[in-house]
Amino acid sequence: MMTEVILTVVCEHYQIKRLAIGEEVTGRSIQKVVEAKQTAAYFLWRHTRLTRDHIANILGYHRPNNVNMCKNKIKEIMSANKGFAADLGTMESKILRD
Repeated sequence: MMTEVILTVVCEHYQIKRLAIGEEVTGRSIQKVVEAKQTAAYFLWRHTRLTRDHIANILGYHRPNNVNMCKNKIKEIMSANKGFAADLGTMESKILRD
């Protein structure tokens, strides 16, 4: 299933546990988990037919609008950081290959 492929690839890239992506973010790795969740939201929106409600539920967000904010944040970072854009391209290749 595409959803699981996306979550697996994103978690591997950010070196976090799969469970971390659907929970409240706390602790020392907060930035890494936040960025992983934003990236997962971006790919889930881009490569699945899931609704914002469903994506928000998968990622542990309380409001579906958070999915829009994540997508916009990822697009903003991509345009400012070519290295990040390249990392997204690598992840997307893995997602589409699996």
